[in-house]
Amino acid sequence: MTHRLFACLALASALCGCSTSAPSAPAQTSTEAIPGIPPMASIRGYVADTGFRPIAGTTVVVVDGPQAGTAATSDATGQFSLTGPFARATKFRASQPDHRDITETATAYCQGDTCFGNLFFYLPVLSANADVSGEYTVTFEADPACPDLPAAARARTYRATVTPNPKVSAGASVSVTLRDAPFLGNYNQFTIGVAGDYLALDMGGGETPAVEQLSANTYLAFGGSGGTTLVSGLPIVMPLDGWVEYCSTKTAMGTSYGCGIDSRTGRPIPDEVVTKATCTSPNHRLTLTRR
Repeated sequence: MTHRLFACLALASALCGCSTSAPSAPAQTSTEAIPGIPPMASIRGYVADTGFRPIAGTTVVVVDGPQAGTAATSDATGQFSLTGPFARATKFRASQPDHRDITETATAYCQGDTCFGNLFFYLPVLSANADVSGEYTVTFEADPACPDLPAAARARTYRATVTPNPKVSAGASVSVTLRDAPFLGNYNQFTIGVAGDYLALDMGGGETPAVEQLSANTYLAFGGSGGTTLVSGLPIVMPLDGWVEYCSTKTAMGTSYGCGIDSRTGRPIPDEVVTKATCTSPNHRLTLTRR
């Protein structure tokens, strides 16, 4: 399973405020089962750095509760599993020599009367994270090989402000806000993960794409993922593995993007689309040039 399948979860975890510093000794909280709330029969999880790259060989240990000290090791794809049962408040710690330790609790989900847990760790690197905050010019470029995109969809340039994510410490995540163009709802913001001098982007899955509203009923959307290592003094250039979509509809969209899709039901709206051109490619590109 590649890091791109989990990048949206990484971003969501970052926005929820996952710790990015070495934890102190855990508080002695009770992890006894709560009446009426089933324990988690097992845990499946994933370990990556704050640039969404999977980390092999990470030790994940149960910190408290009846199974304290039980451990698992992440494989080459960053995945691991633990067999329970585990109470909902059980803490787990991930440790890897080249990264800072993180302590987390699992997110539970149930199938009938049986519950399981998902656990995601995003370990900060030991070195300082690059400071990429500031004012930029941002350019999205579609793959030149895309056959059906109109000229207006092939390259778009915006001004942007990059600021540290206030919910994530040590500069391990930054927020990009696009400006100087009409955008649909809040589809002018996305997150970049930072791990040392490596940057990672995900504008798909749980992370909204960028959607410019070209006219009342015409939209241009960019989505995808990518990563790059910073080179001092040069623009930040990321290959964008994803999609570009040009969409014209009979009626204006609300605040959610979906070309001819009802945002409430997820179903197509009959005869709603006037024009739709989509190109999926690993060769789109995103460039950030400091102003």
